[in-house]
Amino acid sequence: MAAIQILSLCVIFIQILFCASAQKQHNITLGSTLSPSQNSKWVSPNGQFAFGFYPLTPTLYVVGLWFDSVIPKTLAWTVLKDKRDIPVEKTSSLQLTVNRLSLSDNRKNVLWLSKYADKVAEAAMLDNGNFVLLNALFDIIWQSFHYPMDTLLPGQRLMTNSNIFSKASTTNFSAGRFELSMQKDGNLVLYTVERSGHPQGAYWAFGQLLNVVSLNLIRQGRSI
Repeated sequence: MAAIQILSLCVIFIQILFCASAQKQHNITLGSTLSPSQNSKWVSPNGQFAFGFYPLTPTLYVVGLWFDSVIPKTLAWTVLKDKRDIPVEKTSSLQLTVNRLSLSDNRKNVLWLSKYADKVAEAAMLDNGNFVLLNALFDIIWQSFHYPMDTLLPGQRLMTNSNIFSKASTTNFSAGRFELSMQKDGNLVLYTVERSGHPQGAYWAFGQLLNVVSLNLIRQGRSI
């Protein structure tokens, strides 16, 4: 009898943990839509991060991810097309469907869409600043952490053959003149970039390290 009671308590405890975990994600259902004029963002459960339409001017916005609990609200990531930002007007919209997350203008022209092979079941703005799309098995099939811009958040990794880059200016979030690359030989290298977008000669290198496959930003603010 005691064993049955203990087992029942364990089951209840697991259910509580599962519910708490589900609540923390604040999952976003298919068909959900954002627009600059109303319902402009999805916020993480802890209130630290938001994903949606970030204002550049009173009439122009970019779709991005920012620190939502600080002033000024600081952009950490934005959608890019060919390394260029996509300013949009108040009449644009962002919609989550089974096939894609897409940004459209008022004429329904698709300006940007996320790329993935599986079907989407839902999305979530996580407490760590990662915006993710999930399939029916709750596997992450797309995430903003895999497409870094000029910022690495705690827990985010700069994978081999990936890079982050400076923005063009404080109001232009296109790729700028500097690029930090995690090379496949294990070397972390800073490059200047031509206006055409091609890297020039390296001006700083960490040095080649064996068995290094990514740059990781951990919670204490250090990179390893």
